[in-house]
Amino acid sequence: MSYQLRQQSVIYAPIDLVFELVSDPARLHEINPDITVTSHQPSPLGGHDTEWEYSFGAIKLTGRSQVVAYNAPHQLVIDTHGGIPSHWVWQFEAHNGDTQVSVALDYEVPGPLQFMGALLVKRNQQAVEAQMSNLKRLAETCILETD
Repeated sequence: MSYQLRQQSVIYAPIDLVFELVSDPARLHEINPDITVTSHQPSPLGGHDTEWEYSFGAIKLTGRSQVVAYNAPHQLVIDTHGGIPSHWVWQFEAHNGDTQVSVALDYEVPGPLQFMGALLVKRNQQAVEAQMSNLKRLAETCILETD
C-alpha cells in the first residue's frame, strides 16, 4: 500500500545552514534518532548516498538512500531502498533570513509489514513531525551558538 506524509515549518536560521544539516549524513541520527547511518559515500549529484539501519521498536530494518536530485540550498530528493521503500522531497525557501522547510514523503509498506497497518502510518507521521522539530531545534541552536 502507498502512503503520503507532508510536513512544513519555519526555521529561524539561514537556508544554507538548514540545507547543510539535512544533507549531512553525520547529522542524520540527530534529526531522526531511529536511523543510524552505517556508511556513506558522496553522491555524483551532490550530498551523500547512505547505508542505514532503521529501528521501529523491536523491528530493525536496513536499507540505502540515494540522492536523486540535489539543488543546494533549495531542494534535496532522496529515494530509499530496502526496509520501507520511500521517496523524500525536501524543499527550502529563504524568507528574510529564516527558512521555510517542507518535506513530502511517499512510501510503500511491503507485504510482510502490512499487518502493522494504522500503527505504522501513525508512527511514521510522528517520526516525520519529530524530524522537523529536531531539525528546527538543531538549526536554531547553531544560530544561537554563533551569536
